[in-house]
Amino acid sequence: MPSLLKRGSDLANSQFQIQTLTGLDKDRFLFTSKLKESQLLPLKPVGVEILQINMGKCAIKLASTATWMRGLTARRSCRRKL
Repeated sequence: MPSLLKRGSDLANSQFQIQTLTGLDKDRFLFTSKLKESQLLPLKPVGVEILQINMGKCAIKLASTATWMRGLTARRSCRRKL
């Protein structure tokens, strides 16, 4: 997809972006107000489904204890020594 500048969009100009954002009703876009509208406040944790540990170029995703063992295998197969 071509950039905003290549498309000749006004949004390619940072001053135009600032003017546009300054003119908006900020309350309309507040995250908290959107949560209230959706009746999702207060946010509550529901548990961890996936734990991802990033180690440089290697990533281990853990979805359960059984997956942890597969993750250890994947860790050993990384090109770089950890």
